[in-house]
Amino acid sequence: MANNIIEDNAKDPLVAAIEAGFAALHEDNNQREDILNKQFELQLKVQDKRNQKWRLGALLGGIAIIVLGYSLHKTIVVFEEDMDTMAGEMVKMSGYMHTMSKDMSEMNGSMGVMSPQMVSMAEDIDQMREHIGSMDNHMTYMSRDMGQMNRAMSPLMGNMQKFVPGSW
Repeated sequence: MANNIIEDNAKDPLVAAIEAGFAALHEDNNQREDILNKQFELQLKVQDKRNQKWRLGALLGGIAIIVLGYSLHKTIVVFEEDMDTMAGEMVKMSGYMHTMSKDMSEMNGSMGVMSPQMVSMAEDIDQMREHIGSMDNHMTYMSRDMGQMNRAMSPLMGNMQKFVPGSW
């Protein structure tokens, strides 16, 4: 029985040591789990920040496309207005040319009374010169507007190139 008493006395410290070891292991597992949870939360925050950057980039890209589209639209509208003005001037010029053609036909038909017809023709030619001068003036304005439009389009084309995939 003496052997059993010794073994019973040794059993209590052994059980206490095993319980202390399991308690330490349990505490280590809790600490490891806390670290893993914090690491997972940090990864979620990093992913959320990346997603925010992509959303902001997409928003800014959309705004830039809208601004460029509006600017291009305004340029096209101005060009159309210039073309309408030119069409009006061409109609006027056509009327003047028709008048001149009519006057030339009358002059051809009345060669016998040439002197009064020549005076009329000289007046018509003077009017035609004035109208051609006016047309030249309008063509100069149109040429200037085309140059300004070309200048306005150049940076737009350069900026639009930035949105072509693979160009950055």
